[in-house]
Amino acid sequence: MAGPLQNSWMYGAAAEQLPTQRAIFGYGYDGNPAKTTNIVGSNGVVQATVSGVGTSRYTPVAAGFGTDRGLFSYGYPGAGSNLVNNSGTVSSDVTQVGTGRLESSGMTYGGDKGIFAFGQLTNFSTFISLSSLINNQGTISADVTGVGTARRAAGAAPFGGDKVAVAFGVNGSGVTNVKNLVSNEGVVASDVSGVGTSRQAVGAAGYGLDKGLYAYGDSTTSVSMKNLLSNTGVISADVAGVGQHRYQVSASTYGADKAIFVAGYVTGSVRMVSMSNLVSSSGVIAADVTGVGQAKSGTSSCEFSTTA
Repeated sequence: MAGPLQNSWMYGAAAEQLPTQRAIFGYGYDGNPAKTTNIVGSNGVVQATVSGVGTSRYTPVAAGFGTDRGLFSYGYPGAGSNLVNNSGTVSSDVTQVGTGRLESSGMTYGGDKGIFAFGQLTNFSTFISLSSLINNQGTISADVTGVGTARRAAGAAPFGGDKVAVAFGVNGSGVTNVKNLVSNEGVVASDVSGVGTSRQAVGAAGYGLDKGLYAYGDSTTSVSMKNLLSNTGVISADVAGVGQHRYQVSASTYGADKAIFVAGYVTGSVRMVSMSNLVSSSGVIAADVTGVGQAKSGTSSCEFSTTA
């Protein structure tokens, strides 16, 4: 779910590191577990659907690593991991490392590494707070004991060039707006009281090179509001949303400093959608764009490629 990740969308510690230009959305639910993918160009255009590789599944997690590659993992039904090279080609399944889970939160941190945090076991009843770190070669570490409120369907957004804020989600008591900061070394901090409407299944991405945002989600019904994340990790109050209210929407950075939200599920009409919404370098969400590809929800996304 979200969410997604983006670090190489920013200039990293090394002067020669270039910002990420393209994004990929993959897997999800289109009436059945899916494995199709769509690439987003550096111009924000969603390209035609590509037949998927690996195990069909929904609510996997994804993150960028190595400045120009990505990784999908976990989800339901349980599956392995799939690497994405800097051309956007998804590899066959690789044996999964760590505890299988769904609706985990993924994001790049530290310039060239990734983290998967929180989620729910595939028994659909146990919330978890553990995390798994991804090195700059795409290798997932063993489970790391979790910090913070165990929950699923939180959004992970980047800030400050090399850090992450995981916020919102749902636990055994209901939806929440709690936040956990992740350092540039991948350390998850304790809970911070949240800001904004408590909700789950939000989309999250980076924009403007050092800031992030959370948008859409499900409170008691699907919503279209957004919350901006500053370059110091502070989440703003709710801002009236733009576009179709929905949840289980996926988001990623593209074109170095912009973002895109794709797909989702609409409460009330009970339907999956394929529409997208572009986000400017100043965090403004644009109106709905007619979707490309199969309407679905529960997809995940990550950035890749430093070339347009």
